[in-house]
Amino acid sequence: MQPVGGLLWPGDPAARADHAAYAVRALLGERVSRLVRRCPRRDAVADDDLVTLRQATEEGRTAGFDAGVLEDWRTVLDLLAARNSRLGAFD
Repeated sequence: MQPVGGLLWPGDPAARADHAAYAVRALLGERVSRLVRRCPRRDAVADDDLVTLRQATEEGRTAGFDAGVLEDWRTVLDLLAARNSRLGAFD
């Protein structure tokens, strides 16, 4: 998720996790936003969720991992957006 912050706000590598967390908060919720913000910080207290996210980050860097293209995730993202939308409407 951290690369999202770099794409949306280039030139600010120190705040990349904060920017990524802000960007995904409305779509994925406060819990995921909090985890994204804490993930790169090695001094953060590692609860089970944070450990799982860090493991997923490492596994995602392997050559054999293929998450597909964004369009493959469209339905999942639409469902998440609908669930987390305050008004129940999303684009």
